[in-house]
Amino acid sequence: MSDIRGIIFDKDGTIIDFYTLWLPVVKGVAEDILDELTSLSSGDENSCGSVKLDMLKIVGLDPVEERVDPDGNLASASVERTAHQLAGYLQKEDLSLIAREDILIDEIMEVMESAAGGAEFEKNLQETADLHELFSRLRKRNIYLGLVTADSRPSTLTIMRELEITDYFDFVACGDDSRAEKPDPAAVEEFCRKFELTPDEVMFVGDTPTDMKTARNAGVGLAVGVLCGVGRREDLESLADVLVETPDEVLQLLD
Repeated sequence: MSDIRGIIFDKDGTIIDFYTLWLPVVKGVAEDILDELTSLSSGDENSCGSVKLDMLKIVGLDPVEERVDPDGNLASASVERTAHQLAGYLQKEDLSLIAREDILIDEIMEVMESAAGGAEFEKNLQETADLHELFSRLRKRNIYLGLVTADSRPSTLTIMRELEITDYFDFVACGDDSRAEKPDPAAVEEFCRKFELTPDEVMFVGDTPTDMKTARNAGVGLAVGVLCGVGRREDLESLADVLVETPDEVLQLLD
């Protein structure tokens, strides 16, 4: 497709390995919320275990199968939206040590943000393909590159710096920016305006149904689902134009 002039990539599950990075983080966040923000005693193992299970389900993780719900918060939602839902659950169950919901949400967000950093976080950061090879070849074709993620900007920029891919991207949209979240097409539309592109000149690459719905809502030229993330073939095939195993296969789609 020689008419593609811009490519937007999702981040988690698309260009980085979702499971190696975020599973340890999410489990640690649930433990920290239990310890720091609830009235439960660490000695009450049954209650703690039940509440932790409920929180992981709200986040969008099946802790037994260690599988992420491709339509759940972990795969698609911003940190703030997830924090709102966790706060609502803790207050509904009368478990929170903090009475004011807005303060509780801020505290939960702080726990979540602080977990996305440090040596252990960086150690678990793995690429789904040779990103330097992929992005450098795309730049040689004079293709504009965008990153659109539900993750927060501080976490996203940390990951980009660690992978040394920051300079490849012309545009980065994050879940805590002042625009509507995916699957709203706002970020894609902004990308198009910035580089004077029409939607049909844009390829959107992602690993979740939300990514593919974003592509559809924006009317992009090609919606590419990758199978290296949380979305399975049966989750994506009815929404994507093309399915590939890893993001570097988009190079073949341009020929």
